[in-house]
Amino acid sequence: MSGRNNRPPTNDELAARLQQLTELTQTLGDTLLNNNNNNNNGNNNPDYAKKVASRNPPYFQGEEDPSILENWIREFDKLFEAIGCPEEERIPSATYYLKGEADIWWSTSRDDLVAGHGFNWEAFKDAMRDRFYPEHVKMQKFDEFANLRQRNMSVQEYHSKFLELARFAPTMVPDERAKANKFIRGLNFDTQKVVIVLRCRTLQEAYVSAASHYRVEKLEEEIKSRGKRKEGDSRHNNQNGGNSGGYGDKRARYNNGD
Repeated sequence: MSGRNNRPPTNDELAARLQQLTELTQTLGDTLLNNNNNNNNGNNNPDYAKKVASRNPPYFQGEEDPSILENWIREFDKLFEAIGCPEEERIPSATYYLKGEADIWWSTSRDDLVAGHGFNWEAFKDAMRDRFYPEHVKMQKFDEFANLRQRNMSVQEYHSKFLELARFAPTMVPDERAKANKFIRGLNFDTQKVVIVLRCRTLQEAYVSAASHYRVEKLEEEIKSRGKRKEGDSRHNNQNGGNSGGYGDKRARYNNGD
């Protein structure tokens, strides 16, 4: 009887056992996959918080300077786009990086703001601008843009300043053609007279044309400067050579008793 129990399994029995093992393995795999999915779904918030923190975003402390606030907003706009942050996670992620006056404002205004219909990231940015753009600062930036001229700046520096201030005067430059015209009018005359005839339709076209002319101007100035230096060196050498020759002749005549 014991010998009968120790007989080797038949092929059919082996196939049945293999089938059972395959089914068990599949069941375990499905269970592990479901558990992982459930864990991921439950940890969306920490994941996005970690992704934001890993980029070391800046803090905003409530400075009444539109440039500082706009730079802070732009950094978070780029960050959220890069990590694919969903709309519902953007405000909680960004408000962690408010300090000082900005943090106090958010703590005292949050409930009223969130209670409003459709309070999303765009609405939050508008609320930030309303609070931290004092009216006198708005007018100051508007006037600064209205009076912006290149003067002693390079074209690149002038372009950067133009972009920085243009966002504070959207009614003055509502489209690309208006931006191009305003940019050209602020250029120094030598560059302006070259660029204006090109009829640039966009700010980028105007900037590229002005920058190209500016580079040519600087190259011409450098060539002229080199030429003047060479001319000065040559004149100096000739004078030294002439003086040496005269002194030598006088000494020779003295030695000969003349």
